[in-house]
Amino acid sequence: MCQDVRVTQVIRPFRGISADERRRTRRVGLLDACYTIAAAQRMMGTTVDAICAEAGLSKRYFYESFRNRDELFAALIDTLIAEITDAVISSLSSTAMPLLTRVHAGIERVVAILTDDPRKAKVYVDVVGNHVHNGTVDSAEQRLAGLLVQLVLADTDSTPAQRQRLNLVALILVVGTARAVTAWLDGDVTLSRHDLVDEIAQMAVAAARTVRPDL
Repeated sequence: MCQDVRVTQVIRPFRGISADERRRTRRVGLLDACYTIAAAQRMMGTTVDAICAEAGLSKRYFYESFRNRDELFAALIDTLIAEITDAVISSLSSTAMPLLTRVHAGIERVVAILTDDPRKAKVYVDVVGNHVHNGTVDSAEQRLAGLLVQLVLADTDSTPAQRQRLNLVALILVVGTARAVTAWLDGDVTLSRHDLVDEIAQMAVAAARTVRPDL
């Protein structure tokens, strides 16, 4: 008499590293390679072949993590925006600070992320304001603008009309900051990084006070 035998596949760790850990490592490697290639070739000129070559991985491993190039781009942008968002949110806990000090601290954290690794600044400016990847970028711009408004307003109240105007101001500043940072990295702006941050912060506060002079 035959009986069905259910065989459970056992996937053993390779050199002490589990399959899931290896998969995560490859995914991180692909994202990092995408930063390098996109910074050199721009996002639209970045290919799956180039990313795999930079990461030292075959296409098999690319498609293990991402369905296509656009899905990788979306993941890369989400990762960068999450890093920037965390930096701004960390400034929101200091609402007792004077407005300019608070805004300066938030912008300084963002500029540090973009200038400590210039690849991130190049990817950021390539997508923010350019709509290379519309769905992700549109929401990212709005999300960052909303965080900037929170940073400016702290615990103060504003009318819906004021918030709408402040969101517009913040959106312009988000895109403008990306351009200013890349111009600084390219040597077209000769300020120190501290002075660059100071100028952006001063403009942000001045713009906000055109809507809310009481801030």
